[in-house]
Amino acid sequence: MLTIDPAMGKERYQGVVEIVGDALADSLKHYLAHSEQLDSHIWLAADERFATGMLLQRIPGDMSDEQLGTWERATHLAGTITGKELLELPGQQVLHRLFHESAVSV
Repeated sequence: MLTIDPAMGKERYQGVVEIVGDALADSLKHYLAHSEQLDSHIWLAADERFATGMLLQRIPGDMSDEQLGTWERATHLAGTITGKELLELPGQQVLHRLFHESAVSV
């Protein structure tokens, strides 16, 4: 079961997630692609003290060739993150490490 709690007064909801692949991230990516129809990439890491993750989602709608290239580049760069980096680096540092050549805003 997957529970999504959007907070801010919105109602929490649950969905059944098919177990796909070898990791939790694979099942979540499958859920988002099929239930939410959102192209998503998820990286998760955990140790005995912390759990962390990074999610990239493509904005719905048609994309120009340039936008598609930007999406593919972003997912490729994000795919270089290690679990150790996700666990040890602050979010701003992760974004800089991955996307320092792009204009990123938080």
